[in-house]
Amino acid sequence: MKKYYAVYLFLFLIISCKQDKTSESNALQFVSEKADFIIQSNDLYTFINKIDSTAFFQKNITLLKSLPIEDLRNISKFTSSGKSSLLSFTKSKSGYEYLYITEFKEGFFDLDSTKNKTVETLTIEGETFKKYTLDNLMVFTTVKNGDFIASNSRTLLLESINRKEENSETFSKALAAADKSKTSILINQDQLDRTLKNTFKENSLPLNFSDGWMSLDFDLNSKDIQLNGISISGKDADNSLKLFDNITAQANRIADITPTSASGFYSFTYQNFGKLYKNLEASRIDSLELPETNILNYTREAGVIFNTYGNTLVLTTTDPELAFDAISNSQDIASEFRDISIYSNNIDYSQFLAPLVPPMKLKYYAFTDEFVLFGETITVLENLISSYQNNSTLSKQGYYKETVSQLAGSSSLLIVGNNSHFTEALKNVVNDELLEDLEKIDLKDYPVVALQFVQDSNFSHIHAVMSKKSGSIPSGVSTTVKANSPIKIDGKIATTPFLVKNHDTRSLEVAVQNEKNELYLLNTDGKVLWKKKLDGRIIGAIEQIDLYKNGNLQMAFTTQNSFEVLDRNGNDVKPFPKNYKDAITQPLSIFDYDSKRDYRFVITQKNQVYMLDAKAQGVDGFNFNKTKTTIVLPPKHIRINRKDYILVSEENGQVHILSRQGKIRIPVKDKIKFGENQWYPEGRNFVNVNEDGKIVTINEKGKVTRSSVENSVHLKLVVKEDLKVTLSENILKIDKNEVNLDFGIYTKPQIFNVNGKTFIGITDTQAKKVYIFNKDGELLPGFPVFGTSNLDLNNSGNSIQFSVKGDENAVLIYDL
Repeated sequence: MKKYYAVYLFLFLIISCKQDKTSESNALQFVSEKADFIIQSNDLYTFINKIDSTAFFQKNITLLKSLPIEDLRNISKFTSSGKSSLLSFTKSKSGYEYLYITEFKEGFFDLDSTKNKTVETLTIEGETFKKYTLDNLMVFTTVKNGDFIASNSRTLLLESINRKEENSETFSKALAAADKSKTSILINQDQLDRTLKNTFKENSLPLNFSDGWMSLDFDLNSKDIQLNGISISGKDADNSLKLFDNITAQANRIADITPTSASGFYSFTYQNFGKLYKNLEASRIDSLELPETNILNYTREAGVIFNTYGNTLVLTTTDPELAFDAISNSQDIASEFRDISIYSNNIDYSQFLAPLVPPMKLKYYAFTDEFVLFGETITVLENLISSYQNNSTLSKQGYYKETVSQLAGSSSLLIVGNNSHFTEALKNVVNDELLEDLEKIDLKDYPVVALQFVQDSNFSHIHAVMSKKSGSIPSGVSTTVKANSPIKIDGKIATTPFLVKNHDTRSLEVAVQNEKNELYLLNTDGKVLWKKKLDGRIIGAIEQIDLYKNGNLQMAFTTQNSFEVLDRNGNDVKPFPKNYKDAITQPLSIFDYDSKRDYRFVITQKNQVYMLDAKAQGVDGFNFNKTKTTIVLPPKHIRINRKDYILVSEENGQVHILSRQGKIRIPVKDKIKFGENQWYPEGRNFVNVNEDGKIVTINEKGKVTRSSVENSVHLKLVVKEDLKVTLSENILKIDKNEVNLDFGIYTKPQIFNVNGKTFIGITDTQAKKVYIFNKDGELLPGFPVFGTSNLDLNNSGNSIQFSVKGDENAVLIYDL
């Protein structure tokens, strides 16, 4: 499977040798078509200096190290005439041998003022030439038919000036296509194909580019590296591009389903698969028969996505319903994932696409919108579906859009390398002697490289581009959200998956309970660290505390009949658990008045309140323990102006604002219809939302005021520090910034302060979408993503992650 990454190195082989274009003159009579590539430039000396000053080549000098750049700089410096020069390169055992040709004029190669040089005049086979040696430069030169010729190989020089054979029509056309005002490169496709096959540990490539020449104009600027030109092959050429003769190119769509975690993809398009299949069939020697009714007849694009989970064959359909009916002989459901069925497959569609697609094991398939995905495992299909639903695909990324905007709108063949993962993938397939050079390649400023072929009559248009990413990424937040593999547990998930810190490694772990009341602790890779059976469902959140004030963290929570404190290994922390006969009716409240880890734990049972210390003993001096009616909200601690307040809300509308000792600190006479919202501080006041959707404010004297909110429907409120967030139906308001969400069923907004940044999270449980905004009301890149519950967001050092429930037994971890 790894060998199929080889096709992508083609992009970099082009970039690494892209130098210049050829010139039309008598110079061509000296150039052999056996050359690996040929450069034409109207100012070679300036061009070489431009390469040296370009940031990309400064960081990636290894791409040019096999070329005799210094020799060419010196020669072009002493032969600059404002005329085009021609430069051919031929690979030898000792490196590249070059032949430099330009129109001769008096004063060329005048080295009279140059010190430390030797000059010899040699005559061999009736030809007279000079040998110059200066510093590290050794070059042979002559003048022939008005052209100055130089080479680092005496043999090559002699062969060139004695050359008799005519250039082929293909070669001449390729040279004529070069833009004489630019630096251009002609690439020998036979030599390129051999180079590709010799570069990799395995010699099989799904695509080949043999027989013919590429003529490419090279544009180099501070932002982009571009190649534009053509590929010309002989009439009877046997290469992949000829398969697209008389095939109408279409727009490529596979980037819409390609995860940002993929190494890249290639895709090819066609208006009519029947026509393409005739070309494919003619290129093969087998007698494979395509069934009359098959899914390929309802497609317009096919391609392969390269991913760490495995490679995927993707088809873009013209009519998904007809395509589904055409595969009806293989519709046994193997799995369900996020409301999408994954089927077992018994037909190897890759064989019908050979030689454009390599042999693949396609055991499963799935439909998602217009795409059909085939893969060897269910996991590889789940990864693509997850990324697609999360908008974590290449086509959604600004850097990808920027790159492909410089390509033609339709492609016969499109090859894309996702550079953040591409170079790592290449390490697994290149020959060992190239690994050291590969380690030195730095492409972090160039996220994507794209190579496009558009087949025309007897030739192909070529466009290659690598764009430098624009702007800067804010510290601590990536340009996209990355989904990790789903973590599956036994049984349905019953609680929000909570992120807790491992105090030993400072990494994040996931605590989650299933419907069997089993509490799991897992690492973010999905490994079960421990599992513990509890006596009931966890009420509210799992909180982390430092009970012994030594940096070791414990998990604290309540079930219906117990108050639990567990260490990171899942063991009870004595004297816990504390068991209760009567039911606990509100989530555990934890007060840390002075942030000194002198915790107070508040247990609520209907209308009774118990405050415990770290030893699970009742706190002396707290004298409030009972209300007249049931307590409807978890008791809440709020500090305003260095004063501590404890708010207890009961069913009859009474709110008790207490001191630390449980005494009434602010008497409130007015009754309030409590909803599901909690109390928060706002300036010197206490604020909540009542059952009628009105904002309820209590000042320090206990006066209650109610204010209406425009378009208030099921108003939800959350306040943290100075940030106020409300949600009314589909209107999310973050301070003064208003966001119109799609209509749905939303969880209460959540505010997270992490690494000096503020994030607001909310989930549409109906559409199964998670949104995260910054404090200015801007949706973070890559959102919404898939999720079905409240989320929990935390950090491990500079890394920020959040957890959310996915499918009924799956925890999802995302990296920001």
